[in-house]
Amino acid sequence: MEATRGLFTVYHILGFNMRRTIVIPMFLFMFSSAAALPARAEATPVAEAMEISFALSAAMESNPEIAAARAQWASERSAVFSKYWPESPTLEFMRENNTDLLTQEMGPMNWWGVSQEILFPLKYIYSGSAQESASEAARERSRQRIYEIREEVLSAYYEIHSLGRILSLLEAQRETLREVARIAESRRATGEVSQQDEMKAHLEQTKIETEILLMQQELTSAKSEFNALLNRNPSDPVILKAKELPVPTLELNADQAEATASSSSTKIAEMQFMSEQTRAERSIARLSYLPDFMLSYRKPYTAAPDGAYTFTVGFTVPLWFFAKQSSENAMAGAKLIQAEKELESAIRQTTAKARSLHARAKASGDILEIYKTSLIPQATSAMNSSRAAYQSGRAGFVDLLDSERSLYEIRIGYYRTLSAHVKNILALETAVGKQASTLPFPDNTLSDGNK
Repeated sequence: MEATRGLFTVYHILGFNMRRTIVIPMFLFMFSSAAALPARAEATPVAEAMEISFALSAAMESNPEIAAARAQWASERSAVFSKYWPESPTLEFMRENNTDLLTQEMGPMNWWGVSQEILFPLKYIYSGSAQESASEAARERSRQRIYEIREEVLSAYYEIHSLGRILSLLEAQRETLREVARIAESRRATGEVSQQDEMKAHLEQTKIETEILLMQQELTSAKSEFNALLNRNPSDPVILKAKELPVPTLELNADQAEATASSSSTKIAEMQFMSEQTRAERSIARLSYLPDFMLSYRKPYTAAPDGAYTFTVGFTVPLWFFAKQSSENAMAGAKLIQAEKELESAIRQTTAKARSLHARAKASGDILEIYKTSLIPQATSAMNSSRAAYQSGRAGFVDLLDSERSLYEIRIGYYRTLSAHVKNILALETAVGKQASTLPFPDNTLSDGNK
């Protein structure tokens, strides 16, 4: 109170009126209170541009499908050791009372015992071998999923790049049409052309507006799917760092692609391990004709002479082999034939797919070269000539629109072909199970380090 009165007195002496005397101390109090409060959080920074290698590494680290595939492999691998060991023994306690003359004379008798089932030893060996093959098959499925996610991420990255460039071309085409419309308006004003040319120009502008809206929607969808692959929110911004992405090139010819598919394909490797697993399971089925054993030990601990115990050895007899073991063996044999035929089919299909995808990738690469060296320069020259001819009255308006439309369609076709070219190469690499182009791939993603 004394401090407040002092402030009023000082300001009154300085000549301030009462209203100012009240406002100024309140302002000082608010300023000092604001200074004592913690600083507010800064504004959300602008999203940084994303390089293609960073996007791929982020997907490899955070994609839930890759994590699930690796977890499945870890689960199968963890089960291998247990297949070489028998099941848990059984511990039992028993009390006998008035069951025979001995218990009637000496009173109740208490027993404890333990029993253990032991399969024929070779069954443990083949069970472990089958689980090892199942673990290796799960590892190949994990590698296959990594290649598939890589294919989706890089395809989406190039797709977003191509769609962004196409959207820019459509917007540039809209500005070009506006310029053409102004030329048509100026020529109509001088009576050189009819109003029809101007109306055609406005019609083309309306068409371009529709195409721009559709392209914006397509680009938004592509970004949402790209964010899902990186385990991000669908609405997170996606900004690519490079304005122009390089055209990837193949590093294998057709024969090398087919040979690589035979030796490195994750799909073929998975089917090979599944065939080995089925072969081990068939061996187990054949061993079902051999006996399994049951060992048990029982010992009384009340109302019994010292050193009394019971030890039992039992074994199974495949008495109903004609109904059980024979049918199980036949089923295992049929599954083995199925696995071998599926492996043979996988080899044929994968090698044929590798050669087919290589042909597609090579063709799309050649087409891109034609776009860059011939189509785009020729279309640009034709448009410039048509514009000059129209302005001088030597060409009609329809010729000008056709040349302008042709140029932008060719440029848009280039980016569509680029996106398809990348998809062809990535599909080839997924099929052969090995990097076969200049597209990036993290070295530490695959467990065996194979690229």
